[in-house]
Amino acid sequence: MDGILNVLKPQGMTSMAVVSQVKRIFGERHVGHGGTLDPKACGVLPILVGKATRLMPFLLQKSKAYRAEVELGMATDTYDVEGKIISMSNSGAVTYEEVGKALANFRGPIWQIPPMYSAARWEGKRLYELARKGLDVERRPKLVHIFHLEVEGFNQPWLTLVVECSSGTYIRSLVSDLGRVLGCGATLINLIRTRYGSFLVEDAVPLSKLVRDCFIYPPSSILDFDRVVVEREEEEAIRRGQCLMLEDRGSSYVQAYTQEGDLLAILSLDKERELWHPDKVFVN
Repeated sequence: MDGILNVLKPQGMTSMAVVSQVKRIFGERHVGHGGTLDPKACGVLPILVGKATRLMPFLLQKSKAYRAEVELGMATDTYDVEGKIISMSNSGAVTYEEVGKALANFRGPIWQIPPMYSAARWEGKRLYELARKGLDVERRPKLVHIFHLEVEGFNQPWLTLVVECSSGTYIRSLVSDLGRVLGCGATLINLIRTRYGSFLVEDAVPLSKLVRDCFIYPPSSILDFDRVVVEREEEEAIRRGQCLMLEDRGSSYVQAYTQEGDLLAILSLDKERELWHPDKVFVN
């Protein structure tokens, strides 16, 4: 079984726990998720099964969308409601207009520092492991892109934001940084991932309803570069790991399909040799 499941991750469960359940339900060894959602967060969690796990790098490049519920006037060490409160202030003077003006600082490409309580690594160790020991290490800023950021609701001290962003963006950090700019602190209370690439939350299957015969998207559903149908001789060459000569596709990758319409391989362009190399082969 090879493909992608659009799973609705429930609150209170880790992303790896979802992977474990999928392994058990489908009897598959090769299963992976497309980017961690914090245990308290819910929403779209793409699960790659079988040979589709080899396409993980392409999935991780996709943009994501979230709805974030925020409390102004409070800051915690984890940047969300699960953490220890480190400051409280009166945010009553903060207006809708001030929030809108502050958000302008976070649209477009921005540098973000990963939270200490995160799965990012520092010298081979997870940051959250160090944070639990009371350590606070210097983290390198990371360039991310905020494509869309708006206020969906505002009722002091509660704020609802809608965010579309690049992969690797920490919504908790975004919220914490917003609180800093507003001068009152801010904490993430609730988070739902509403979209991951082309996978939408309204189409996601609740984990409790996941069964072996549920719909699974083909591996090609996360690929957005050109397709090419290869001849029999080219197909055999790809199976042997040999390069092909194809016309310029305006991209570094193409999807190669057999005459029967099966996804055969992802070919990557060797620009120096002007040849297409079988990067990932899916048909034995």
